[in-house]
Amino acid sequence: MPSHYSRFYYFAFSTTQFGIPLCKFNQTNKACRHYLCYALCDETPQIGNLRETFFLNQLRANEKVHYAEPADFIINQIYTIEVGGKTKDTSQIRNIENAYLAIDGIEIGTQQRIPLWLFGFLY
Repeated sequence: MPSHYSRFYYFAFSTTQFGIPLCKFNQTNKACRHYLCYALCDETPQIGNLRETFFLNQLRANEKVHYAEPADFIINQIYTIEVGGKTKDTSQIRNIENAYLAIDGIEIGTQQRIPLWLFGFLY
């Protein structure tokens, strides 16, 4: 049985945004992306969810951000972004125009690899 806080988390974040449920209790999906996970979830949030939460929060204030396939996001219907860690390669975005990787754990970008921390300057 979920704790009191877990039930609150489920009801508070089970609404939809962009047509995708924001959170489903005890499921690990990429739409469950709130820093409140640390305070309200029973488990530690996945690092991938935190990376994507950071990216989404920095861009959605001034840009139109949508979920995309096969990457994570599409910005202003132009740029496709896949968010990941140091070892993420371009295989998911190889045949997509205007596609980039937002990479956590690097200081300097190269080619299609942009350091994730740089997106913090956009907000």
